[in-house]
Amino acid sequence: MQQYLRILLVGVLVIALPTQVQAYRQPLLALCYHDVVQRYEDTLADPSAVTVDTLVSHLSWLHAQGYETVSLAQWRTGENIPDKPLLLTFDDGFASFQRYVLPLLEMFGYRAVLAPVTGWIDAPAGQSVPYGDLLRPRTDFLTWDTLREIQASGLVDIASHTHALHRGIVANAEGSLMPAAAAHAWRPERFAYESDADYRARLLADLRQSAARLTEELSALPQAIAWPYGAYNEEANQLASQLGMAQVLTLDGAANVPGSSVLHRRLVSYKTDLGHVRHAVDYPDDQPPLRATLVRLDDIYHPDATQMERRLDALLDRIRAMRITAVFLQAVGDADRNGVADTAYFDNRTLPVRADLFGRVAWQLKTRAEVQVYAWLPVARLELPDARAHRWLAAPDYGEGFRLDVRSEEVRRLVSGLYEDLGRRSRVDGLLFHGEGDARQSYTDFTQQLAELVRHWQGALKTVRTAHVSRGSALLDRYDYVALQSDDEHLEEAIRLVSSGGLMTQRKLAVMVPSDLSEPTLADAFDRLLRAGVRHIAYGPDRPDREFPDAALVRRHLSNNWFPAFKR
Repeated sequence: MQQYLRILLVGVLVIALPTQVQAYRQPLLALCYHDVVQRYEDTLADPSAVTVDTLVSHLSWLHAQGYETVSLAQWRTGENIPDKPLLLTFDDGFASFQRYVLPLLEMFGYRAVLAPVTGWIDAPAGQSVPYGDLLRPRTDFLTWDTLREIQASGLVDIASHTHALHRGIVANAEGSLMPAAAAHAWRPERFAYESDADYRARLLADLRQSAARLTEELSALPQAIAWPYGAYNEEANQLASQLGMAQVLTLDGAANVPGSSVLHRRLVSYKTDLGHVRHAVDYPDDQPPLRATLVRLDDIYHPDATQMERRLDALLDRIRAMRITAVFLQAVGDADRNGVADTAYFDNRTLPVRADLFGRVAWQLKTRAEVQVYAWLPVARLELPDARAHRWLAAPDYGEGFRLDVRSEEVRRLVSGLYEDLGRRSRVDGLLFHGEGDARQSYTDFTQQLAELVRHWQGALKTVRTAHVSRGSALLDRYDYVALQSDDEHLEEAIRLVSSGGLMTQRKLAVMVPSDLSEPTLADAFDRLLRAGVRHIAYGPDRPDREFPDAALVRRHLSNNWFPAFKR
């Protein structure tokens, strides 16, 4: 094995020769690996796996650049952090860690974090292990004896990956499977979701069992929890912390702060070549371009279940064909298209439920179409029960149309309940505050409070606010993205604002193009934005019922990755 690894190292020395070392301290680079295999063909069944060659190339280049690994304790205390800190983590507990990874750690003088699923380690010899949709041989995973040998090396921190939460559970009446650690289970016998108390009790029982097994077998209480699928929330984090697992390992790739209890990792897969790692090093805070469309659930919902299934399947195929990065998904109903929501597409305490559909569609878009999902729902344009009778309309200077006064305590209570329930009932990547045009500070402040309510149940959560071109720059420090609403007439004004701004402006300003244009005009607008260097582009709403705009047109003009050579 050692001879094989040395041969590989010679092969990567050319690409790993050190470049000029930077004098300033780099942010922590945290990488998450899973299985390590010999052949590329073995990654076809498990896209999260990497080959030994790929892992060697990553470690060789990072070592040549002067990166030094840190332990969980180092990062927790913030002491003795090297100038170029690196956190290597390996989830699930694959036997390949001992076979391939540990010799590499010894060779490079590196440390790592290993997070096994204790229920899989407990599985008896000869029994298959349920891994996603597959049953894998027990021999694919470590044993307690091999874990003790790994621990004895002194190079590896052992964390928990839960005992039996690395699976999906039914999380709504539609039967959607979502991460067991982050979703409230649907109880069909009660036709209701599990309560917050039941959710906490279920998680606490599992975490106690995982911590107990690790302590019994390794004589050490785990200090960290790596959440399966990277799905977590504050409730789960607090429960883990109560059991001594105060550090949390995620998969959202955000920036890391020394001493923080949350460590944001970048997921490494079969397609993470050396170029991806170098980009992560050179641009640690870089976010991929946002290419998005708005989707109305009003266009997907149908009272006939068969018809709705057809519409949903068509939508997923359509979004997947576009190869965009995000969908702004309507979470409330506005059947009469008057701009005021009067029903919701998720279980909640504020609005009547038209159908418990949002959570399912959001998860399907994330897993099948591989896009991020931002929940799109209003703050003030809501037809709350008896709102008119209670004089909850805003003052006349708020503009035309029905609009709630977000300064009212009763309005805030009801709207806050709506957003909090959204967080409980779905898995989303962000929130879109769109189309209300409220310039008041009270509105902006309230959106921040609503985002925190959702973030409690969602972990990492981004926010997008639409705004007129004249107000876009003023909102940049309050949201992750500000989307300039621009029709064809005002497109050049939006382009000037984005291109003339500084780095933060270019990274955070998006341009949203209306879809009520002809296809040639829409394509021309996309091209003008791209030629001007605008990174973040959205359009909408999409019209899946009319297949407008053409999915191939969107892919050609907006996709970051549509060329056939980039597809597997």
